[in-house]
Amino acid sequence: MIKEIELVWKKRKAVPPEGEVIHSPDQLYEVCKDLSSSVTEIFKAVYMNSRHLIIAYKVVGVGSPNQCSPYISEILRNALFLGASTFAVAHNHPSDSLRPSEEDLDFTRNLKKAGELFNIKLMDHLIITEKEYYSWADHQLL
Repeated sequence: MIKEIELVWKKRKAVPPEGEVIHSPDQLYEVCKDLSSSVTEIFKAVYMNSRHLIIAYKVVGVGSPNQCSPYISEILRNALFLGASTFAVAHNHPSDSLRPSEEDLDFTRNLKKAGELFNIKLMDHLIITEKEYYSWADHQLL
């Protein structure tokens, strides 16, 4: 896993990530919309610097058609390794339901709290379906 992150880091460091700056859920959706076509839940983390320029993004969990259980420790370990000051996460709902489950809500609360311990801010969490997305930030849940 570390070698994988190193490769992403070296690639991103050598060539800036095409000026990708994330300031809104719409911009985050553009980076993560590839998740919408999967028939299983996939969880992606997007790591940014203090100016919200993307440092790296990584799939941190692959699940079944109705659940995915990524590890908070892995998400934050990546953020620390990359020197990220901000991060966002996104996962798809193959069922096309935009409604966050209780597990989604609990996971996001715990992820936010864990990030705060390291002074790494969770910017947003998106649920992505085939045609639209749900944003925790837009619903004032962060």
